[in-house]
Amino acid sequence: MSTRKSHGERPRDGSEQIADVHADEWAAAVALHDSGRAGEAEEALLKLLAGDPDRAAAWYLLARIRIARGDLQHALKPLRETVLREPRLAEAHNDLGAVHYSLGQTEEA
Repeated sequence: MSTRKSHGERPRDGSEQIADVHADEWAAAVALHDSGRAGEAEEALLKLLAGDPDRAAAWYLLARIRIARGDLQHALKPLRETVLREPRLAEAHNDLGAVHYSLGQTEEA
């Protein structure tokens, strides 16, 4: 059994008992991304994060969209937000270091 979190999994800190009022927005953003509509997915994620800023998976997906289009400078904030909210997500740490390195920010990498 995999211990890796899925796109929609929430932290196990008791907050899972609270209804996820942004579940539909998250599902829509993921569907847009999965169908190749990255620009629309980015817009949906920004809207979602305005109302649910603690959703680490949304921050990470936003960062991955920006990295994929080469917008490394604007991928930094969502990567930092991801690491802050989900410090055990190794992929986010790796991506943050890689983005810093690619931008010539070797001390931060």
